[in-house]
Amino acid sequence: WREILGSPYESARTIRADDLDVLVDLTIYNGPASEAEILAHRVAPIQISHMGFPTTCGCPPLIDYLVCDKITIPYHLRQYYSERLLYMPNCFFVNSHRFLPTNGMNDSYFREVPRGEIGLPEDGFIFCAHHRSDKLDPRTFRSWLQALTRVPASYLWVLTAGEEMEQNLRAIASGEFGLEENRLIFCKKVPRSDHLLRLRLADLFLDTPAYNAHTTGCDSLVNGIPMVSLLRLHVVPTNENDVDTEKMPSRVGASFLRTLDLNELIATDMAEYEDIMVRCATDAQWYNNVKERLRINRFASPLFDTDRWMKTWEAGLKDVVAKDDITDTLHIVER
Repeated sequence: WREILGSPYESARTIRADDLDVLVDLTIYNGPASEAEILAHRVAPIQISHMGFPTTCGCPPLIDYLVCDKITIPYHLRQYYSERLLYMPNCFFVNSHRFLPTNGMNDSYFREVPRGEIGLPEDGFIFCAHHRSDKLDPRTFRSWLQALTRVPASYLWVLTAGEEMEQNLRAIASGEFGLEENRLIFCKKVPRSDHLLRLRLADLFLDTPAYNAHTTGCDSLVNGIPMVSLLRLHVVPTNENDVDTEKMPSRVGASFLRTLDLNELIATDMAEYEDIMVRCATDAQWYNNVKERLRINRFASPLFDTDRWMKTWEAGLKDVVAKDDITDTLHIVER
């Protein structure tokens, strides 16, 4: 490790002196402003963006390649990205769940927690939406509430952003849908180990179409909790209240689910999304089959096989460096 200190100019000079072949940036605009300035100094022959800013930077001099997959950036969306595209053979997203004691696959690590201990009803179906509040849009929230009206013994478990948020959402639930106050359950942020422990008490994780669950989505799936996600089929919604999924951060959930071979949990519109929610809560045989497939598939899927991902990634970087010139699109072959 090398600690980089000083001004962006001094940092750029330090990095350039290390004579890198490739620099992989994990945040761009999501990090300190100095980070983009360092990249602007062209500190490596090839500069790659991965994960932390899941869209185009819009500035070709900063980034040569953006890491993606065929779901997150399909061919028909190519024109909206200033970077050259570096396609991973499966999901572009990498995680370290398999190497952590709290990896979700190790059931013996987790103690049994009664639902009542964390404020959940002992009986009923729990729809879980542990997202930042800015990911939640009005159309999606109302679809969730509509599903609650179709499944009497069901509850929506939401990560709170404060008292004002809770009051506003409860007002919509009661005023527009006639739902009792106890149908919405709010929880606060907790340490990661506690987050993973309580997440296992949910029945279905609800993805947010405007900006999908990335790390939290992986947390849900690795713990064997199915997730429903929206992916419109090459359609820009005509209703101004509907969310457009023709952008990378809105397609990550679908990439997770396809990598796990759980395509039936990918909805093509909000009506289907709502129907999937209801089916999970009312068709026990279908739901249990999906959950069992997830339980089995997570062990073999590339989504949670970090070693497999890394071998492919490292070989792909060598391919990038070996190119005589920077190619517009490069498909990494799985190793």
